[in-house]
Amino acid sequence: MELVPRVSSEEECINKMMQLFRSYDIFGVHEEENRPFLIASKDVATNDIRDDLLTCESRGKTLLKEFVDTMLKEQNIEFYARIQKVQSKTFAYLHKETVSEKQKVTKILKADRKLMQRLFNAANSGRAV
Repeated sequence: MELVPRVSSEEECINKMMQLFRSYDIFGVHEEENRPFLIASKDVATNDIRDDLLTCESRGKTLLKEFVDTMLKEQNIEFYARIQKVQSKTFAYLHKETVSEKQKVTKILKADRKLMQRLFNAANSGRAV
C-alpha cells in the first residue's frame, strides 16, 4: 500500500473540482447579459440588487434631505434619537440563509464563497489548480 502525500491528494481533488466547474462553465461570464456581477465569485445581480445599487445615490440624497428637514429644521424628533439604518440589498444578500428556524434568524454565510474565491484567484494567477 502506497501512501500518497496529503498535498498531492488535495491537489488532485482540486483538479477534479476545477474540471467539474469548467464543464458547467461556472467561471465564464456571458457578455450578452448586461447586468452587474461580482468579479470574484461571478455572482450575477438580481433585479432587486441591481435596482438598489443603481439608485443608492438618489436614495441617499432623499434620506439626507428628510433627515435635515425632520431633525434640524422642524425638530419634531429628539436630536439624539436613533437613526434607522437603511437595508439596501447587495451581493451578500444572495447568500443569506436562515440559520435558526425557531428564532427566524438569518445570517450571511461566507464559507463557500471564500473557497470559491480562493480557487478562482489561484486559477487566474497561473498556479496549477
